[in-house]
Amino acid sequence: AKIDARQTVPTWHVRAVANDAGVGDIWKQLQTEVPLEGNLDLDLDLQARGSSPRAMAASLEGDLGLSIQRGRINSRLFALTTMSPFGWLFAKSTRRGYSPFDCFVARFVAKHGLAELRSLVLDTPDAVATGTGSIDFAREMINLQIHPRAKHRSFGAPATPFAIAGSLAAPTVEVST
Repeated sequence: AKIDARQTVPTWHVRAVANDAGVGDIWKQLQTEVPLEGNLDLDLDLQARGSSPRAMAASLEGDLGLSIQRGRINSRLFALTTMSPFGWLFAKSTRRGYSPFDCFVARFVAKHGLAELRSLVLDTPDAVATGTGSIDFAREMINLQIHPRAKHRSFGAPATPFAIAGSLAAPTVEVST
């Protein structure tokens, strides 16, 4: 990390690489709850200018790449995006309260506080999902569309796209039409 506070508006530069960090441990250290666990690989190179977190977020520039292996999403509803409602009622993930995934990979490129999603792939035992969208740090908004594709074909088991949208403080997850 590098901070240049000699200027009227300080500049910040953070370069970080992490391999096999426990996502659950990171959430605990940040004192936040995110329903995601696994082993994180992270590669970020971000720059910002500003005297406050809001100003820094609005000027964010750079690259963020991350992957999570051997993970799980702590949600009974996630599996419903690739199963029929009847199949979902009897699925292991519904009983366990979480859905496992093999790999999650995402890459963002930020300019002027807007992080555009360049690639997203989520591989689960039942589906492969891709994504599009952005995170606007200047306005503190998220707008991601996730497009799952079921790995196993069966009658009445459509893959249902969904969106993660709204404020960063309280995003909503909605089924896309």
